[in-house]
Amino acid sequence: AAGTAPRPVPRPEPPAAPTLEQRGEAATAAIALEPQKPESAQEREQSRAAMIAKTTPVQEEIKALVSELQGMRGTRDFSELGFSPKNKPAADWKARVEALRTRIETDSDIPVIVRSAPGYLLALGQDKTWRGGGMTDNAKWNAQMVQDALDWKLE
Repeated sequence: AAGTAPRPVPRPEPPAAPTLEQRGEAATAAIALEPQKPESAQEREQSRAAMIAKTTPVQEEIKALVSELQGMRGTRDFSELGFSPKNKPAADWKARVEALRTRIETDSDIPVIVRSAPGYLLALGQDKTWRGGGMTDNAKWNAQMVQDALDWKLE
């Protein structure tokens, strides 16, 4: 069969592109934590216990830091020098707050509102008007966020 052309090999059809809905479902499944595994009552209780065990001491530490910050507020050194190394008590306080923030910032057993409190504390102390004994809208907001972290309880 000289002169006959070779028969083309049939190619399979390419798969259809996923629909927008299918892509959305795939993305949701990809970011869900073990989407097929429901949490048991025992696992839920262990998770709650871990959250309480880790959060309560952090709240106590924040409460102590708030008290110290309030004690510095309105003093001449804190009002004028803030967290400068020339103001050792305030500089030491800032270092402890930063250490707390670093220690807890990625601990998912501690609620985000509590993990955020060290940043709000630092912002409060950096507000020159607040440091001197006055009040600004930002200071009110930062103070409220710290209070919300202290008031947080697992329901």
